[in-house]
Amino acid sequence: MSKQLVTKAGSLLEAHEVGGISPVMRLWKGVTWKIVQNTSWRPYQLDAEGVILLYANLTSEREPERWVLQAFGDLLLAAAGPTAQNQWAQLLDKPSTELVATINAKLRSKTEREGLDTYAAFVGKFKTPYDKFVAMNFANALMKNGVPFGQSQGIDLTNYGPTQEYATGMRSHSLKSFEGYTGYAGNFGAAFADWVKTDLKGTRDSSIQEALRRIIKKIIEQVH
Repeated sequence: MSKQLVTKAGSLLEAHEVGGISPVMRLWKGVTWKIVQNTSWRPYQLDAEGVILLYANLTSEREPERWVLQAFGDLLLAAAGPTAQNQWAQLLDKPSTELVATINAKLRSKTEREGLDTYAAFVGKFKTPYDKFVAMNFANALMKNGVPFGQSQGIDLTNYGPTQEYATGMRSHSLKSFEGYTGYAGNFGAAFADWVKTDLKGTRDSSIQEALRRIIKKIIEQVH
């Protein structure tokens, strides 16, 4: 039965967009799956390099193929190396060029600023938690450097020293404060499995879902 679950999980993986990331199917095909007849506190365990143990209690779990995918996700993170592991531990991400351009344009727009007199009010104009978070990061940098909101209209975030690195993708931010949105409690394998199974429906907000997909993808791309 466990071998059938591995086959089912492999089919899900191959049909999903993550299967198109070059290291994924190569690593999947190189895994040795060992079926263990006794039980354990959890249904699987990473053993030696490239070996995953599947315990007998796996088949009694709800959606057992999810556990197979989770085990493989754990293996992917281990294979990605310490830089990628730190990236996951800190949930490091960068705002998109498009979002930065939108924030920059709104900050410099007389129309968008009409009726606003604080950075908090400016940040409140953004709709999603992720967009508000990025806008607040820029606002905090401006306030930290003594720029009152009334004097911020002339600033180009991509050229202004204190915001330039963040605005041009040279510096990351951490999404650890949004970890409660995800329900994965820092478990990469669980997040990976949920991406394959449900497109991260376990994450409450769509903007955080999108960021989490980026993070997972970037980590996988570091597997050699």
